[in-house]
Amino acid sequence: MVNNLKRSLLYPLIPEGLGSANVESLSSYINRLSKVHCITNTLLINRLVYPRYQKKIKEHYPSFKTCYIFGSSSLNTGKMGGIFSDIFSELTAHQSISELTLVEYQDLLHSNSLRRNKQWCPECYKEMR
Repeated sequence: MVNNLKRSLLYPLIPEGLGSANVESLSSYINRLSKVHCITNTLLINRLVYPRYQKKIKEHYPSFKTCYIFGSSSLNTGKMGGIFSDIFSELTAHQSISELTLVEYQDLLHSNSLRRNKQWCPECYKEMR
């Protein structure tokens, strides 16, 4: 019997919560993928992803730094989310990686709707007091 599984460079970790409202984010997936391979997120990006996809990344982000993707919500939205979901889809042979981002909804999200710092709505804050 012929096996129809596609070979991948990285372990094809199945995203958690796929197809539900509780699906993990791309940054969470990358974190779990790093742990499965016993390396840090930074090493995964700097030693494996960046050398293979440098041209594609630099085309959109000329001054790319690894901290940019783990220090903000940009990995889960916009161009960066699209680029990295494509990259990790290829590296893991999972076509569903794009479902871990909000890229599909980027036209609905205002650039200021996702904050860099956590913030409570005024009503929630009053309830917590």
